Amino acid sequence: MNFVDKLILVIGCLFVIASFFSVIIYYPELPDEIPIHYGLDGIPDDYDEKSSIWSLPVLSLLMFIGLHYLSKINIPYNFAAKSVVKNTAYHRKTHYRFIQILNSIIAFIFFFLTYKTVQIGLGNETDLGNYFIYIVVVGLFTPIVVYIALFYRKAF
Repeated sequence: MNFVDKLILVIGCLFVIASFFSVIIYYPELPDEIPIHYGLDGIPDDYDEKSSIWSLPVLSLLMFIGLHYLSKINIPYNFAAKSVVKNTAYHRKTHYRFIQILNSIIAFIFFFLTYKTVQIGLGNETDLGNYFIYIVVVGLFTPIVVYIALFYRKAF
């Protein structure tokens, strides 16, 4: 694991930790009911007791750990073209980095969702913002497109 891979991992860890801290710091001030579900417009449409806020950072932690270990699994590649086989080391490295980047983006999305839910619960905000759906779509699909482009760059 080189410096860039470690940096990506640390950034993801910081987002997971920030999710927990945003709940720990504001939990005593939260009202008895907080939003637990949002519509596509970012406006809360379902509420539950405030203890349900813990599900976001816990789920973020579990996903982060799971994806981190998934990225380390040595997957046996089955390439159709012989020219791809010689680039197996490159593809393994790219695969590892792709999963780690996606992992950090998902950790950021969970942090953002946790923080905004806390702020909505406190009455400081009214919705997630119109840009939340764009953050999710662009954040999740950009690495996928880049990964596919990198794969085909060294595929043949």
